[in-house]
Amino acid sequence: MTVRGRASTVLRVRGTVRHVLRRRAPDRDFDKATAEDFGLPRIADSGPVAADANPLAPDDRRHVLISALERITYLTQLADGKAAPLLALQATLAAVTVASADNFAGLFGGPALVAQTGAALLIGVYASSAAVVLALTLSVYFPVLSRGHGSVLFFEDVRHMPFEQYARQTRSLTENEVEDDLMNMIHASSAIASTKFHQLRWAYVLSAISLATWLPLMGWANF
Repeated sequence: MTVRGRASTVLRVRGTVRHVLRRRAPDRDFDKATAEDFGLPRIADSGPVAADANPLAPDDRRHVLISALERITYLTQLADGKAAPLLALQATLAAVTVASADNFAGLFGGPALVAQTGAALLIGVYASSAAVVLALTLSVYFPVLSRGHGSVLFFEDVRHMPFEQYARQTRSLTENEVEDDLMNMIHASSAIASTKFHQLRWAYVLSAISLATWLPLMGWANF
């Protein structure tokens, strides 16, 4: 993640914490308040937090969950944007390669076995790395979505649910069920975002390899 991305994350988390604390103590000066003013232990003295140690109010808890889900959704969209240049690059390289296909015949027409082996090696590395890059970038755009547990908020669950069941579950939702749905969505979306960036990382590495082999190959074939 870039420095700008880290700064954006810190600011969003800081804003969420301020929102929660100000709702708890609207009459206090938040900038001058100490941890004890909000019933919180000092960081230096904090140990394992008990289950009943000043939990968030339901509205505040849902606000934190929704903020986390929005951040994860933004990261998945960021991954999609970073995959687009790779697709454009590979499409350009493939188009130029096809247009220069006639020139490759000269690489294999001579008697030199070393030259033929080198040309075959370059073509093989370029073609295989470009194919893997294409597969990885397409998987970024079309991730594998796993179904949850009958969520009325996660679209993949809603898609497989009859409308009557969806309407019945939505009308009978409780606060705890809404929070469970939000946490399930955060968990599923986190897995999707993490997989996308893992695939994107390898796609960039292999794209660099394909470009590094394509350049000398095209130079050799055309000059």
